[in-house]
Amino acid sequence: MKDWRSDKKGAALLASPAKSFASTVLDKLWKRVTRGGNLVDLDDETRHQLRITAKKLRCAAEFFSPLCMGKAETKRHKRSRRWRDFRINSVA
Repeated sequence: MKDWRSDKKGAALLASPAKSFASTVLDKLWKRVTRGGNLVDLDDETRHQLRITAKKLRCAAEFFSPLCMGKAETKRHKRSRRWRDFRINSVA
């Protein structure tokens, strides 16, 4: 198995700031969740996958929270929590 630190992509990851990486991860997950559509209109399997993505977003936000104490990141985290609490649980 190839060591992730020895290739160019891995080296670039090591050189980049952790906050930048966290922001990229959170933005990708947020986009996937918001593109999911209206939960009421989704079939069970698609809704389930969207709930998993929302949970990944929440866990990532909590994990990266010490790095991302800026206003935008805090706002994103609160929105993801509200989205999960109200939209997902109301359908389930």
